[in-house]
Amino acid sequence: MEKKVTREVSIYDLERRPMYYGCSGTIMAALQYANPTLSDTLAYYASLMSWSFFFDSTKGIPLGIPANELMHRNLFHLYGITRNEIRRANFNELWLEIENLINRDRVAVAWVDANEVNDKAFHYNKVPGEVELMVIHGYDQKSDQLYITVNPQRFQGAIPLSCLPSILKNRVVYDYQVPEDLNVWPSSKAWGLVHFDTEAILNRQKLETIETGLYAMDLFAKEIATRIDQRDDSIYPWMEKSYAQMAFIGPQRIVSAQTLWLVADRKRSEIIGDWAQTFYRLGQSWEVTRNMFFKALNKKNASILPRIRKRVDELLANERQQAFLLRDSLVKEKSITT
Repeated sequence: MEKKVTREVSIYDLERRPMYYGCSGTIMAALQYANPTLSDTLAYYASLMSWSFFFDSTKGIPLGIPANELMHRNLFHLYGITRNEIRRANFNELWLEIENLINRDRVAVAWVDANEVNDKAFHYNKVPGEVELMVIHGYDQKSDQLYITVNPQRFQGAIPLSCLPSILKNRVVYDYQVPEDLNVWPSSKAWGLVHFDTEAILNRQKLETIETGLYAMDLFAKEIATRIDQRDDSIYPWMEKSYAQMAFIGPQRIVSAQTLWLVADRKRSEIIGDWAQTFYRLGQSWEVTRNMFFKALNKKNASILPRIRKRVDELLANERQQAFLLRDSLVKEKSITT
């Protein structure tokens, strides 16, 4: 078949889209193609809810867990949405699978290294090795056109089909299975997800060298304490890595706050509104801490580390207190709604 273009994939448009989660907008654009109900703002924020802390004990730095991985956990838990990986040994075999998806009025989602491809389509155009997510929804082999959507750039259009083998380096695309009928805010599942995250931050969990929850935060505070007396310039690479990896911590809590505020408004619930305020305050505090790292790096001033350590200790105590309060609130909310 020389040409096949599905109906247009809509840009996932949010007035206050969190820019830290650019890939999630592209995923939601693909999902709303399958089920327009998912264009609801609440569905987007619900898919990003999370509240935990991750720390690599070997590297001694906090970790920014990829937003899309947390998102896929939530999508499955809330809506039963699954992601099928289609991986093939060579490009020709993979292209046949992509054609098959499009011919069945489906779309393919792919991570690509888009260096030196259309500037308007890919933000990381000039950064070799950086990857971005795109939705493939059509092609025209005769005119060498591949029709795509990249949500953060609000790009809908064509790039050369002939460039796909070079930018699709891992020879893999994803096909999302979306139920035809779903509830944008499935209350009991959503409360279960919040409860799961609350328990996760209270209880130590370990995956190889990765610690999670409040125990992991305590390790981070201790790591800062070991660095305070370090006088040589080798401390700055560690500070830079810690600063970069902290980029997701505050925004994750703020995203959860935005979700809960939307729910509180719809349900007219003061209890849920209190949860939202809790998440928001925690997010703001982490952003302040991250900015302290940023200023210290810019000024090459490691003497600020004792202040940062004090702030992390305060955050640890605050998050522990809030986690217990949230768990109590979840129990109360359950008793009210059942």
